Amino acid sequence: MATYPWAIVAERIETYFDTQTPADTVATRGLTLFGQPRYRANVSLPMADPLMELGDDIELTEADGKNGYYKVMDIVDKWDGEIPLLDVEVWG
Repeated sequence: MATYPWAIVAERIETYFDTQTPADTVATRGLTLFGQPRYRANVSLPMADPLMELGDDIELTEADGKNGYYKVMDIVDKWDGEIPLLDVEVWG
């Protein structure tokens, strides 16, 4: 797996604000998302209580070298009748 398989240069965001403060807020959010390298991975995790939600922060250890903290970006239920699993896309 490549470290940044879908890396692109973010497009310019046109905004129409009356003051600089809201524009700075939007710029800071954009920089947070696109301003640093991200590691994207898919992992299978057991269901837990409480259920995992989009945006949750999780810590992975000993997961094929994917150690560290990640944000949950996508969740797919892989219930096969025996072991309840979630296929989770995470960004680090």
